[in-house]
Amino acid sequence: MELTKIQNNAVEEIYSYYSSEERKKVDFKAPTGSGKTLMATWLISSIIERNPNEKFIFVIATPSSSNLPFFFEQKINVYKKDLPYSKFQVEYIESPSSKKDAHVEETPRINLERNKVYIFGKSTFGAKRIFTELHVIDDFIESALNQGFKIIYIRDEAHIGDITRADDETKKFETLMLSSSHFILKMTATPNYSDPSTNVVIIKESDINDVTKNDDRWLLKTKPTMLLQSNITEDELLDNALIRFIEIKKEYKNLEKD
Repeated sequence: MELTKIQNNAVEEIYSYYSSEERKKVDFKAPTGSGKTLMATWLISSIIERNPNEKFIFVIATPSSSNLPFFFEQKINVYKKDLPYSKFQVEYIESPSSKKDAHVEETPRINLERNKVYIFGKSTFGAKRIFTELHVIDDFIESALNQGFKIIYIRDEAHIGDITRADDETKKFETLMLSSSHFILKMTATPNYSDPSTNVVIIKESDINDVTKNDDRWLLKTKPTMLLQSNITEDELLDNALIRFIEIKKEYKNLEKD
């Protein structure tokens, strides 16, 4: 799957902030449906391809504890065949529940592999998880730094869940990754404009809907459709919208399975 011109420009702009010498942070904002996972995958490929002498590991974290991390893994593996560099492994790391429940007899480990992409969900680093209780992730990151790996941290949906209100384990994980990573990309709906050390890259919905900029490939479907009669009440409109929303969620799940 090739990038559109808009997507490629965004990937190149994000990559332009990468430095082998300095620690850099980027906030990336793009509309839902614009292909953020695809762009993140191309960024990973570009970083590896253009820095062949570096030792990288990539950590992708999502606040979801549902199937989202698993689908992230599946999507990247689908996209890999079209990448400029695709010789890297992808793994969704899922921690068992509390050791008391899982009857684990030995401390689990996350094996370090050069250029590998590790996907963590809330079920990996959250409370009452073996990886949390036995400090498996802490050991993994410490080992990576000791062995000279540069950690690239990609945080999906960074606007979800205020870190100041998060549970203690999530705070610890986020603090660990932010302090240990060489390059940080946050995919967020609310970029941090107040931090001068954070670079901001934005794809506007108006650009995606501009036929001269999007290679005539419509990533977003924005044609207005008359859904209901004009004399419907607000309560009826809301009821119908919620019903349609549930139907669309089911359709998305089927698409993800395929």
